[in-house]
Amino acid sequence: MAADVFGISLPTYRHFHRTFGMMSVIQSILHVAFALQNWAFDLSNRLHQYGLMSATAILALLILALPWVRQLSYEFFLKGHTILGIFVVGVTWLHLRRRRGIDGLWLIGGLGAFLLNLVVHVLFQIFRNSAAGHSLALADVVKHEDAVELTFRPPRPWKVYAGQYVYVRAPGVRSLSFAESHPFKIVWWERGPDGKAVSISLLAQVRSGFTRALYGSPYNRLRILLDGPYGEQNDLKGYSSVVLVATGIGIAAQLSYVKDFVESTLQMEDQELSTSKKRITLIWQMEEEYHEDWICDWMDKLLNDDDKFTVLRYSLYILRSEKTISHDSQKVHVGRRGKVFYGKPNIKSVLEEEKSSCSGRLLLSVSADPETRDEVRSLVLAADDTVDLKESDYQPPHGKRGFWAPKAEARNLRTA
Repeated sequence: MAADVFGISLPTYRHFHRTFGMMSVIQSILHVAFALQNWAFDLSNRLHQYGLMSATAILALLILALPWVRQLSYEFFLKGHTILGIFVVGVTWLHLRRRRGIDGLWLIGGLGAFLLNLVVHVLFQIFRNSAAGHSLALADVVKHEDAVELTFRPPRPWKVYAGQYVYVRAPGVRSLSFAESHPFKIVWWERGPDGKAVSISLLAQVRSGFTRALYGSPYNRLRILLDGPYGEQNDLKGYSSVVLVATGIGIAAQLSYVKDFVESTLQMEDQELSTSKKRITLIWQMEEEYHEDWICDWMDKLLNDDDKFTVLRYSLYILRSEKTISHDSQKVHVGRRGKVFYGKPNIKSVLEEEKSSCSGRLLLSVSADPETRDEVRSLVLAADDTVDLKESDYQPPHGKRGFWAPKAEARNLRTA
């Protein structure tokens, strides 16, 4: 919520948060070191007791924030991080010698800002989930292979923009799931006469934790609580050509921009002039052929809407070992203007092709694994100033599976 209030992207906000956290850790270490030089530590002294408790909690926060610890259980990390943060503020207040001084004022100010944000956040959630004559959102649960889709009618509709995401609570999934809130990208929506969304679809890949519990639940419909929408929208209007790169579930962040681009192009008055200069290309790298089913219905609709002006092109790149490659494109549902390749995409050649046929500015947007993002950044840095780079708020993790996130079993599948 704070990222939207300050008008910054979620990755930037997280970077600031981590930076301030590390500054707090370093300052705490220096404070302890200087204090021990001037005073002997006395465990019977209450101020020293509270200081030790605060330092221990800060150390626990640092350990909890380590990537490999955080990935073991995101919910444990999130709740533990919040509880420890509040605990540090409380015992630091008790540790102060002069609570009415500048140190006490800083603590009170920080705590006040946190409580204000909490109250506004709660009121915003109540507003979003309640409306006259409407109960909580009722979501249809559609289970694809390795992914789960939620489609619902929002109790209080809003104008959806490409790039938005919401946090979802689904108390019916499992015990204590009422305390879990997970981000989902808005991948599709249908507008009403007033332009507000009357139907919204979310898409997430099945991994560990909540998404696996949601995928394995026996329910076809669930009542959910919404928190949002959040997210920074990338403005595509000033670009003659847009190239969207996605790997795996990163397609959930990119498809909304395809939808927005196609719809906005069709609504322009001088369509012949605009479509002769504008086009959008989607490059999607996936692990398995059947992952294309995640978005095939939506892609078919976009291709049908774009049948007259053909501004949309897309390519699928399927990562398969040579022993299992069949080279049978009939196994993949490919619409018109779609191409299928086996292996990794050559983003450099795609970029060069787009630049050669682009008469204006070109946008390269990415929602992909770290390796692909590094490649895209290098290409943009080497290009001229007519090429811009936008990285989505959501970036999928590395595609490797492990003990905590094994591949979903096909026998649990209910097809869309």
